[in-house]
Amino acid sequence: QFEICKMTFENLRTFCFSVRTLVRALDEYLLDPNNIMLKKECIFTDPEAKNYYFCYHPYYRGDILAELRELFNHILQIID
Repeated sequence: QFEICKMTFENLRTFCFSVRTLVRALDEYLLDPNNIMLKKECIFTDPEAKNYYFCYHPYYRGDILAELRELFNHILQIID
């Protein structure tokens, strides 16, 4: 999604809701949100269902806020 076409407002809204849902689910299961791989090549989408899927790796030590900032900077460049 992030490289194939421009992102519409609806795609952006769906993406934000997906991130929010993910963080809430991680909190529910007491998982560390810093283990989410928020690199654009690790985010997948189902175009028909319009859902976003993220990779969680228990040994990945990222910084969710820094990665979200970098990801949204990229999204701002491709938003339609």
